[in-house]
Amino acid sequence: MLTCGDIVYIKVQLQYMDEPKPKILVYICNDNNPVFLKINSNSHKFCNEVLLRKSIYSFLLHDSYLDCSFVINNAISTEQLDHILNYDKNVVKGKLTLEDLKQASIIINQVRTISPINRRLINTAITGLLKPYNSN
Repeated sequence: MLTCGDIVYIKVQLQYMDEPKPKILVYICNDNNPVFLKINSNSHKFCNEVLLRKSIYSFLLHDSYLDCSFVINNAISTEQLDHILNYDKNVVKGKLTLEDLKQASIIINQVRTISPINRRLINTAITGLLKPYNSN
């Protein structure tokens, strides 16, 4: 089972793709289906991205960018994801740092390309993860 901030490498078919391809995604929460953010190898909209440094995320081939301008929530079902996780233990590559999760949360709250419902779900998931660290 995944928790908020887990980074996975899975084959998915996104809306703009002709066929499924392996992608590095960050699991954020579940809303009937898993909700992910995508990691890009190149910057597209720097103000809507969190820089992920290779020095922190050793599985990355180079510095990459967490795209916080949209969510991926129809690429894979919960059942499919559970099957993949049970079959291949190497799917989970790491976890976002708390600082990167905080940055993602700030951006997600500022962009208007994420629906209010998804924004609420994401905030609840990230806040729940950060709460033990904020109470000290």
